Amino acid sequence: MSWSKDCNDIVRRYLFLTGLINEDEMFFLIVFAMLGSLTAPAQKPVTNTPVFSGIWQKCSPEQQGLSSAVLNEMFDYIQANKIKVHSIQILRHNQLLMDAYFYPYSGKSLHEIASVTKSITSTLTGIAIDKQFIPGVSEPAFKYFPGYNSMDAIKQSVTIENLITMQSGLDCGTNLSDPAINVDQRLAQIRECPDWIACALQIPMATKPGRKFAYCNANCHLLSAIVEKATGKSLADFGAENYLHLWGLPIFIGLLTRKV
Repeated sequence: MSWSKDCNDIVRRYLFLTGLINEDEMFFLIVFAMLGSLTAPAQKPVTNTPVFSGIWQKCSPEQQGLSSAVLNEMFDYIQANKIKVHSIQILRHNQLLMDAYFYPYSGKSLHEIASVTKSITSTLTGIAIDKQFIPGVSEPAFKYFPGYNSMDAIKQSVTIENLITMQSGLDCGTNLSDPAINVDQRLAQIRECPDWIACALQIPMATKPGRKFAYCNANCHLLSAIVEKATGKSLADFGAENYLHLWGLPIFIGLLTRKV
């Protein structure tokens, strides 16, 4: 297997278009694009997935059907091409077969995870629904903000599902094929506000909800505020109690809502 320039370009484009990195960054997710080509045919991978106990069990790549030689080739490519990788972790069947860091990062470094937080927020919304804090994804999203009454009927029809799927219809964000996907003018405006949620609520509608995908950061901010209002806990506290501890990692959620 050869980690070619074409492979690198494909991975960079995928991560950039999905908002996970910008043009000057490359995070450990590069590995997952390679997993399909790392199979070591000499040894069968483990078929019985161990139950996660809160601590990742370590093993060799070969024990999970991957090739150490190919992984070494990946490191050579990263070094030769000066790719800005911060860390690489490979997990398979709940087994940790690689945990590598690039200076100045280490296993104890706090690291911004950017838009990965959107997936965490959506998951915590699902947990809040499962625990009956929220009736379901079809709930009107803006009913959780009774103090903001300047919304038209179309905005009032936006559901929690619309926020999760980036189909809120708010005049915000862009599609995944737009090279400027990480340039969110609405987010820049929100960050200048003393009350982020109040500013997000004032974004006008561009289309009816559910009709068009647009990668809009305000959707996630509103979603986090809904979870906080429904549970009576900060997103960080609710996540720590119900989800993040299962990872066995010290993950912290910032104050996404600023005010609710």
